Amino acid sequence: YMVDFHSSFKNGKKVYLTTNYRSKKNIVDISKKLICNNIGRNKKEIISYENEKGIIKFLKPYNEYVQGEEIANIIKKIVGESYSNNAILYRTNIEARSLIDSFTRRKIPFILLDKGYNFFEHFICKDIINYLTLSIDPFNKVAFNSIINKPFRYISKSNLSYVSKYEEHKNVFDILIDKNDTAPFQAKKLNELKSDISYLNKISLGSAIQYIISSLGYIDYLREYANKFNQNFSDLEEVLEELKGAAEGFKTIIEFLTHVENVKEEIEKNKIIKDGVILSTIHGVKGMEFKNVFIINCVEETIPHKSSIEDNLEEERRLFYGAKRWLEIA
Repeated sequence: YMVDFHSSFKNGKKVYLTTNYRSKKNIVDISKKLICNNIGRNKKEIISYENEKGIIKFLKPYNEYVQGEEIANIIKKIVGESYSNNAILYRTNIEARSLIDSFTRRKIPFILLDKGYNFFEHFICKDIINYLTLSIDPFNKVAFNSIINKPFRYISKSNLSYVSKYEEHKNVFDILIDKNDTAPFQAKKLNELKSDISYLNKISLGSAIQYIISSLGYIDYLREYANKFNQNFSDLEEVLEELKGAAEGFKTIIEFLTHVENVKEEIEKNKIIKDGVILSTIHGVKGMEFKNVFIINCVEETIPHKSSIEDNLEEERRLFYGAKRWLEIA
């Protein structure tokens, strides 16, 4: 609208606000070098009110785990009087996962501006977690009912209800295997699945997750889900990859499930905490100011986002430009 202003208001006049009062000079300068690549914009000179230079650092961590640890180390050194002086910005909420993991381990308080977000509450994460839970707790009826038909294994709603209401403390698979009207072929399939899920607790955590995805057919369930609900299958795969990343560094299923519970508790605390590192999407902090800003995952298909590279690249650049204007530490 601002670019095409003259088309709608023939006698109108544009008044350019050219002075940036918020950012240090070198931050304004580097931001100008970025935004000048946009064609669809008002070309204007931008000057900085501040003459002193801010601190700009570029880090190239090996992966998201290392990235979270490096940021945690920096914040521990510079925290000063308030954690809330520090903001970490990202393109999409899923990227908060590695930061939340690192901060939970390192006892660094944080505030999620999107307070309802917990990566492990995604339905894919819940399913994989329920598979893992069942491997160490074969009496868990909730976990069993949640995953038994993912992929579809012809277990009827009446049988699921039968399991839920069964009062004896018994292996959930055996409840159906020993049921009088369970067909022999189905009892055989259930017994094989019982062995497969028990096997998960005998291998490494990463191998167990991959076994669920591949050997137990969870990836087939996700393909069917994507087709049924017209979802992009690659987006579902991205969640799986993020979950694999979350599991790195944990040797056993119990360690990982304990971490998942710890993250849940920290996010609950986040609702009442008053001083913590701000975690937010770039969209979520418009109009806000921070002393130190970290912009993470500055790699193609994240920033700029893969959904916008082809048709909306200039808007992605504007979004990143807005984030860089607050930059102190990147």
